[in-house]
Amino acid sequence: MTKKYIIFGDGDCCGFGNQMRSFWGWARLATLLDRELIITNSLMNTLFKLRGSSKIPEGSVINCIPRGCPKTEKKTHFHSLDLINLQEDKLIGGGPEPMLNYVQTHPNFSKIKHPKEPDLIRGLSKDYIEGLTPTFSNHMETFKNAHGQYGAIQFRSFFDYHFHKLPQLEEFLKKFSQAHEKFPEIKTIFITTDSLGISFFIKYHLRAIHPSLNFTVSNWPQCPCCGDFSVRHTNFKPSTNKNNAVITLKDWSLLTGASYLYSNGASFGDAAAQTFDIPHVNFNRL
Repeated sequence: MTKKYIIFGDGDCCGFGNQMRSFWGWARLATLLDRELIITNSLMNTLFKLRGSSKIPEGSVINCIPRGCPKTEKKTHFHSLDLINLQEDKLIGGGPEPMLNYVQTHPNFSKIKHPKEPDLIRGLSKDYIEGLTPTFSNHMETFKNAHGQYGAIQFRSFFDYHFHKLPQLEEFLKKFSQAHEKFPEIKTIFITTDSLGISFFIKYHLRAIHPSLNFTVSNWPQCPCCGDFSVRHTNFKPSTNKNNAVITLKDWSLLTGASYLYSNGASFGDAAAQTFDIPHVNFNRL
């Protein structure tokens, strides 16, 4: 019997949180179809020590990414495919979609009793991820050595979509006390957002309310010529913003070492909490 594969690559351009959210579904699909999962994703191979191969074998290909950028070729509609009987050697996955849900609602698998999502992600994480690469594990340990145990705040304003989550910020700040009271021993709070101004607003607002806590804002990549700060937590294009991606991944690696995470539910924070089983307080659920 010819061996068959799922290739998880860079797919459609999207942020790292969305890529991780998508990854678990493709990993689950590889198990269900008894295909070998090959991970060629640039960010995952930069950040993680991964089990398995990243070399793409020869063979026929079908692109199964559910949603495509309108500027690229039209992608195959995922739910219309008979995934079990696909003859192509390589099934191409990727993109930003919540693929665990897509797999579980697919006609081939909708009648299967699937494990609960947290349990499923924990198991898949153990299967494929050995840990962070030295660059990122050392970054996290350096931060821990300087600050001890720490919590983390991650707020996504979606500046790239007209800041449409910014109206949440006032309530988000009000509810921080409810989140932190569950972890009173934590005295340092790391802050990461997709807007430098919002990061410092969070810091100074909460410091006035909680003077005993040490709020620290993540570093931002800055152009050495004009001084402009780069964008964060947004679309990743391997050909144009590798350096900015590394800075963002350093933020993500710090989330993985946090004693708890308080967020507004964006995939960037969700992915860290799910992958490394971190206590996660989503302000929308308080």
